[in-house]
Amino acid sequence: MKDALEDIFGKGIKAQGRRIAGKAASKVIGKHVSKTAGKALARTAASPWLLAADAAELATERIARMADCSEGTVKTASKGAGFATSIGIGAAVAGPAGAAGGAALWAVGEVIGWFFN
Repeated sequence: MKDALEDIFGKGIKAQGRRIAGKAASKVIGKHVSKTAGKALARTAASPWLLAADAAELATERIARMADCSEGTVKTASKGAGFATSIGIGAAVAGPAGAAGGAALWAVGEVIGWFFN
């Protein structure tokens, strides 16, 4: 059978087959990865637990002010607490993709907050 195919299509049949299989595999893998990442991001975005990140940020700000920290330290500590909490919640909800989603959602929230301040 192999000889018959090589007679019909030439010796490059293996290379062509690999090229076709590679293209098909990359489409399937790309589609699966994007679908999985999209679901993970949606699960993370829909999680009410992300409100805990805001609570952590506010609590850290309050504690830092009570400890008479400088304004820069208060801001850095509270933002860091919110960021870390967002990543942790995202990871708990949807694994590594959720952690990335949590970080992205935190960043979007910060940008929106920056526009309103």
